Amino acid sequence: MNSIPLADVLPWGDDAPSGGRTILVFDSAEADGRFLCHEIVSQCLSLNKGAKSFKGDPAIKSKARNIIWLHCGTVTKNQIRAAMKRNGCDLRSNQDMVDIIMIIPNLIDSNEKNICEYLKNIYYQVKQKVEKYAECLIIIDDATSLSIFFRSTTVLSFFQKIKALVRTMSNLDDGCDLGLVIIASQDLNQEHYFREVTQEQTTVTSGEKFHYIGAEQALKNDAPHKSEEICWEMALTELADGIVDVVPLASGFARDVHGRLIFTERLTGGLGWRETGYNESKSTGGFSTCIVNYCCSDAGVRVIRLRVGS
Repeated sequence: MNSIPLADVLPWGDDAPSGGRTILVFDSAEADGRFLCHEIVSQCLSLNKGAKSFKGDPAIKSKARNIIWLHCGTVTKNQIRAAMKRNGCDLRSNQDMVDIIMIIPNLIDSNEKNICEYLKNIYYQVKQKVEKYAECLIIIDDATSLSIFFRSTTVLSFFQKIKALVRTMSNLDDGCDLGLVIIASQDLNQEHYFREVTQEQTTVTSGEKFHYIGAEQALKNDAPHKSEEICWEMALTELADGIVDVVPLASGFARDVHGRLIFTERLTGGLGWRETGYNESKSTGGFSTCIVNYCCSDAGVRVIRLRVGS
């Protein structure tokens, strides 16, 4: 089976998400989407030959795109770096370019009684860091874990503040060229999707027959579940310019195919994947969708393009 590297199908191209764009990665317990973030970090580090034109103070101009990784789990920084290395992103020569902020361990060690104030301090910490860089990518890993320790409404407000910071700083003439990537869980929607698939025979690329295929249906306000089952993560779609669903195969785990990637671009109401747009996909109702299968191995992540009607 012919496969190509993951980087060859990423809709934002050779450059990492920038220009104030927000990319939302929906994954699940069965299909972890962190390998996408590791691939994006690799893109940033490969661009370290020089930043774009920066009109601000030359004293704070960076020579590369820096990464701020906000981790909301309980693993250590060394474990995060080890996971990146297993996915082909070795940080040993670029450790100073990746700033990992541990939210939950610091919360446990903190005497801060007001959790809202704690998240405000995290926001100001991120703001101070990005003001020192010419180009920067913020990765939040992950939204669902963060909502376990904080209320979902508080977490959503925190993301809105980060989103506003990214968009505002990128629009300033002397500001930082920022990008934002958010990981969140979609276990509920994917579980319902698999139940629907087992009840009817459908094709992979026929959106009309599927009740749910990626976040496009969520953006169309056509969620497949009942109102009482709506998860708060669906609200994050309103913040995204592009969405990537990491979905396990309905038929189960296979040796040469581990899951499916669904790239959904907002053609209206969002900035899209990049300035020039992404036209290698099916466009319907203001959204553009591209679907590929993926396989993770020691040699990296490979993808397989799907043929129409397969």
